[in-house]
Amino acid sequence: MDIPPGVEPLAADGPGFVDAMHAHVDLYLACARLVRSSDEKIAQRMVERLLEMSYGKSPTPQNEDAAPVIFDVPRPKRD
Repeated sequence: MDIPPGVEPLAADGPGFVDAMHAHVDLYLACARLVRSSDEKIAQRMVERLLEMSYGKSPTPQNEDAAPVIFDVPRPKRD
């Protein structure tokens, strides 16, 4: 795929960039292709991203095997 260098400056912000991309590529179709990808990892990541966009990022699950962090432990006495 031969992609020429850009002739216009990039948009100042993320939404502007997405709008500029959508003017050249149908992002709805591009996202649909990714969701239907035969590569399960690509499809899963796209679905996760769409859900994050709709509902926000979910908190990372706590590792129940990890040792708890205790912040009020007294310092050891030094000689």
